[in-house]
Amino acid sequence: MPVTRSFLEALFALLRDKLQTLKKDLSDDLKEVCHNPDDLEDRVSSLEDHKTSQDEEIEQLQQEIIRLQDQHPDLQANGEDLENRSWRNNIQIKQVPSGAEGLT
Repeated sequence: MPVTRSFLEALFALLRDKLQTLKKDLSDDLKEVCHNPDDLEDRVSSLEDHKTSQDEEIEQLQQEIIRLQDQHPDLQANGEDLENRSWRNNIQIKQVPSGAEGLT
C-alpha cells in the first residue's frame, strides 16, 4: 500500500487528537493533585501511622519469638524427662496371662 500525502495527513490528525486528549487528561490529573494537597498529606500521614503500628507489632512478635526460643529447650527437656519416667514405671512382664494380677 503506497503512503500518500492524504494518508499521512490523516495519521497526523489522529496522532494530534490523541496527544491533545492525553495532554488534557494529564492536566486534569495535575490540577486535582495541586488542588488537593491536604488529601495527599492525609494519605501520607495515614501510611506513616500504619507503618509505625506495623513496626511496633513486628517488635512485639520478635520479642515473643525470642521468649519462645528460650523456653523451647526447657520444655523439650521436661518432655523427655516425663517420657523417661513413664517408661521406668511401665514394666512389662511377659508370659503372664491377662487378668492374673490378683491371683496369688
